Amino acid sequence: SMGDVDVLASYLTNDLNGTIGAFYSIPWGQGRISSYTAWDGAEIKAPTSKRTLNGVSYYELSSGAELAYLAKTGGHWLNENYILTADIYLNETLPVWDQDGNCLNSDVLNLWHPIGDDEAPFTGVLLGNGFSVNGLYAAGSEHENQGLFGVISGGRIDGLSIRYAYVS
Repeated sequence: SMGDVDVLASYLTNDLNGTIGAFYSIPWGQGRISSYTAWDGAEIKAPTSKRTLNGVSYYELSSGAELAYLAKTGGHWLNENYILTADIYLNETLPVWDQDGNCLNSDVLNLWHPIGDDEAPFTGVLLGNGFSVNGLYAAGSEHENQGLFGVISGGRIDGLSIRYAYVS
């Protein structure tokens, strides 16, 4: 149990050839997360709260809308420092995939726009602070570089867990 969210971890299984492969992300309650904790796939919100650690100022990120703001706004936001203050859920339903790596529920998932690209890379710092980004779905050919971040140049990501993710 993770607070208000109950989710079983993704399982890795040995296939008949002895290799390890992803085999279904198995969520409780049909993979639904409390809707108030999950990003709706559209809202973006500029982070406003800040904290100082060792003389360095960090914007606090506690929601998918704040994380999406970085991805969709770019500009000077790609050069700032950030710290997570909560687990962030990018989808109300977690990605589920088969043993061949195919996403089985892409029709109900919010497609993620990566943070940073070749023309405007992420150059800041993101501290996970013991929290995770969950339910990332990044797929298709719209972006050359898929993932939570598209391109990082001179930036740093520390202590961040990405869980229940599907990237292709």
